[in-house]
Amino acid sequence: MKRFRVNILGEDFEVQSDAPEDMVIEIAQYVDEKMREAISSGRSTSREKAAVLSALNIAEEFFNEKREIKKTRKELEERSGRLVELIKQQTD
Repeated sequence: MKRFRVNILGEDFEVQSDAPEDMVIEIAQYVDEKMREAISSGRSTSREKAAVLSALNIAEEFFNEKREIKKTRKELEERSGRLVELIKQQTD
């Protein structure tokens, strides 16, 4: 595991990850952006509250994407099943 130094809200953090450096930096920038949004929206007066709100927002995005992937996977499985049936009908 590699160590990386990232900056979120002007504070440096050392993180460990097996991910490529550019991905770690991109994730840290995304978290920084979400925290800044939480603070600038006026919903949060402290870094701690901003972190919790940001975590909740990121988790919501994650679950929405996960749900969409599951739906797409199901649609693809159904389509591929229909294609297999059509191919079987043509070869019989």
